[in-house]
Amino acid sequence: MKSPVSRLVVGAVGIVIIFAGALYSSNKGGVHRHIRVPEESLTTIPMEFGKWKGKNEEIDERLFGKINAYEVISRSYNNPISEDAITLHCASFNNFWRRVPHSPKVCYPASGWTTISAEDFELDGPPDPDGNPVKAELVTFEKNDVKVMVLYWFQFGDYVVTNASELASARWKYLNEDTWPPTVKTMLQISANQPERARKQLKEFASSLYQVTRTFK
Repeated sequence: MKSPVSRLVVGAVGIVIIFAGALYSSNKGGVHRHIRVPEESLTTIPMEFGKWKGKNEEIDERLFGKINAYEVISRSYNNPISEDAITLHCASFNNFWRRVPHSPKVCYPASGWTTISAEDFELDGPPDPDGNPVKAELVTFEKNDVKVMVLYWFQFGDYVVTNASELASARWKYLNEDTWPPTVKTMLQISANQPERARKQLKEFASSLYQVTRTFK
């Protein structure tokens, strides 16, 4: 029997691939550049971040194909002291997308979740090349009386983006380059039963994780 954490991971991955084929089709066309793959594999993300201990979750090969990503990892991280759990989904894309690929703000509602709130969530780290603080997006969803917080961001070269407009602006910075960096998605999910506690846990975990994902370019 699968653990509650494993079921959450499977559910999160399932949400990611919903409507993947339709989204991919809508993103074909346009002006393309050669898009490189990350120099480092996503599997180099540490299995431990302080007190958080990670475990790889199995990814169905058929689902992997539908995501249309270059590489995907899915993990659960547990804090044995507080018994909190965070699920991680990370995917790199070396193909052209007009929008950010598989945004949680699209995929979760499409899977029956209701959006409760959405807000910017600053990540600890150096500012982007334009001097702006690095901001992810934190969204709270609810379904069948279950609430979760989902924190996500997309790395595109030296920039972190969360939507199509920001991705387009980041691409503009690379307009004169022959090759473009990949788009790397990072998504974290945690129970929102205790919102302030969840925010604190996400802040701690995400800020450490970002120091790794910011190198995937």
